[in-house]
Amino acid sequence: PGKPTPGPSHTLTQAEQRLADFLAGGGTLANFAHLRSLSRNTVRNQLRSIFTKLGVNRQADLVRVLLHSKR
Repeated sequence: PGKPTPGPSHTLTQAEQRLADFLAGGGTLANFAHLRSLSRNTVRNQLRSIFTKLGVNRQADLVRVLLHSKR
């Protein structure tokens, strides 16, 4: 498994951080899965883990948290 990355989202693995950044940039789960050669279930599991770690319930909330943390 990936190591945690530094910064506001330090609890995310590298894989989770890549997904979070991709979604914050307007990407979709399906596109991320395709680009990374991952199953959609794997990506959904990563997203659920991100939600739990950051205390959000929706992708829109995730993007808001990520954009706010980069200020």
